[in-house]
Amino acid sequence: MKKSYILLLLVLAIGFNFKAFSQEDEKSGWEPSVGADLVSRYIWRGLASSKTPALQPYLDVSNGGFSIGTWASYTLGEELIQEVDLYLSYTISGFTVMVTDYFAYEDTLPSFDYFNFSSGSTSHLLDAQLIYEGPESFPVKATISTLFFGPDKNAAGNNNYSTYIELAYNFNINDFSIIPFAGYSLNEGYYNTKAGFINCGLTGESEININENFAIPIAVSFITNPLDKNVFVVLMLSL
Repeated sequence: MKKSYILLLLVLAIGFNFKAFSQEDEKSGWEPSVGADLVSRYIWRGLASSKTPALQPYLDVSNGGFSIGTWASYTLGEELIQEVDLYLSYTISGFTVMVTDYFAYEDTLPSFDYFNFSSGSTSHLLDAQLIYEGPESFPVKATISTLFFGPDKNAAGNNNYSTYIELAYNFNINDFSIIPFAGYSLNEGYYNTKAGFINCGLTGESEININENFAIPIAVSFITNPLDKNVFVVLMLSL
């Protein structure tokens, strides 16, 4: 446990001197970016994916409306379950079509096989998403997501096609953002044994000003899962 806190403090110290890289190649039009978030817990769509803090790095390359990248979550405690994702998306007129490959695994070799894509035994979970983000005058965000491959099956071994919808709205108060959100599972499957609200709450976003040239984005989320009767408060620092 002491090692976890030492590592957490080290990551925070690095974060105050770290600046995410983003540079556009004017000739090719490709724009790469890297960065990382530090979260007190990893909560995904109302489900607890970790009990300890996690470091979540990402790499993204975009060109026009196309974007391809990877995102991961590595716990800083003694938990063994980690996650590495890949995604591909296209955005036009506020609408984004995205396919994500979630890969969660136990971080002890040789307990996982990244290249196992057999439908009945793979740890890859594929997700098709349609996202709409409104303009500044109407900053709404609507998401519909369907899991279509991987460990989302019923007792007969058939795909559940678990579908999740979420609606969020961004209220700006000076330099502070308040984002209420509500997420609903449409069917029995990956998220729960029945349909219902699984991810409802409020996120507040601001910045910690280090000096006039550098600030660290900070967010705090109050998250409830009404179906599981659960609640979380999550802190996130963007490094």
